[in-house]
Amino acid sequence: MSLWEFNLRAIGYARKEQFNWAKFRKVAFFAMKGPHLDYKKLPKNENAFMDLPLVDGKNNVIENKQVEAFTEAMRKYKALKQVHNGGR
Repeated sequence: MSLWEFNLRAIGYARKEQFNWAKFRKVAFFAMKGPHLDYKKLPKNENAFMDLPLVDGKNNVIENKQVEAFTEAMRKYKALKQVHNGGR
């Protein structure tokens, strides 16, 4: 498994976990709203209460540096693979 595949699996696992946490965030956010609390001090939305960037769509942008690093690593990997396979 290449590092890229491992990172994809890690991102997928993190997204799955954050979507599970999103359910609990919603329940906790509405459970927090009660007549005994000061509404001025409470967070105004769920994102302010608990930040889940993969669920809210804040962390879905891949930077150019990441793409360049992956491209360079794959180029090196393919060159090394050709050397070990005898140029095939």
